[in-house]
Amino acid sequence: MPPKDAALRNSSTHRTPLSENGSENELYLTADTGSDTTDIYYTPPTSTAMSPALSATSSAPAIDSNTALALQPTTTAPAVTSGAALPAVDPRVANISVREYIYFLPHPLPPGTQIPYSIFLPGHNPQKFPVTTLFEPTRTTVLTSPRSTFIDLRFLKPTTLGQPTSGCNLEWGFAGSSQATQLGGGKSHSVWTHWVDSRVAIGGQVPVDEGDMYPINDALTLEHGHAFHPALRRVSGHEEMWRDIPVTITSPTPFTTASAKKAAAKSTTHVPLARHKICMVLRHSSNISRGLIIRLGQFIQGILVKENEVTAERWEWTVTGGWKRTERVGQHFVPCGVAMDREGEKELGVGGKVTYKDWVWVVEESWRW
Repeated sequence: MPPKDAALRNSSTHRTPLSENGSENELYLTADTGSDTTDIYYTPPTSTAMSPALSATSSAPAIDSNTALALQPTTTAPAVTSGAALPAVDPRVANISVREYIYFLPHPLPPGTQIPYSIFLPGHNPQKFPVTTLFEPTRTTVLTSPRSTFIDLRFLKPTTLGQPTSGCNLEWGFAGSSQATQLGGGKSHSVWTHWVDSRVAIGGQVPVDEGDMYPINDALTLEHGHAFHPALRRVSGHEEMWRDIPVTITSPTPFTTASAKKAAAKSTTHVPLARHKICMVLRHSSNISRGLIIRLGQFIQGILVKENEVTAERWEWTVTGGWKRTERVGQHFVPCGVAMDREGEKELGVGGKVTYKDWVWVVEESWRW
């Protein structure tokens, strides 16, 4: 991008600094990346057409017209890839899930093996498998948007209680799109297409990622499948237990100084933020790099792969602490902070672009409900 000099600042360009109020997030970005956050620019979309949030075939619970209006996305998504509006969806289908455990099984399975199997351990083990312990070696969280774009980040837990992980603690990170097919009896088959993967070079062949999903209760779903597991150095069957986490409403980060409040009061772009659940998706793509950021409720996750370099991070929001980065690996800048809901900030619209130096991230989805 051109140098940020007086000519640029005083020109009539429609590309403006993303933050105009000295918000707390600017401090986060400066402290965490060592970068000049005034180099982050936002280019608004050229169109902000609205679309209904629910389709006639939606499987979501019936709602009245007033509620449907409140469930509308901020814009049609994604306006940047197609001139036609996409089918309407209910944003409440967005999902946060964390992995409770992974249990490895032989592949292929012995004849007559009951599926699911791990939920009956250790008391019931008819195949006499030697391992009966259910464990989780990672902090794995998956965010899935209303339009089935997902990001799955798996950071290794410390090997010793109280000891931080060292070096590269990303066990695996990937993002892309997901699709589920109902098989009857509550069971479904899911396929996750990896658009970016920490284990695969950009444009490389990604192994098929799929599994059968068994609902255990309202919050738990067991995934059964098989794949090559680097830790085992072989193809193995597995069962993974996933727990759904409710999407929560987060409060905007308040103004931190009197001057920030004054600047926001004068700003013509200030949008007072109501208390909504929020989901945003941003994508970066070039010949040598790919990246994806998803903000869903109280979580933000981002991954960026440039050639053989991987950067990934996770942010979590709490009532007492606000937004805090809880995981990070890599050296590149991933602009997760732009997805935070802070007073006085511009509202990012679908088709808008967030630019930092030569990196451009396009807003693909933006939802409030």
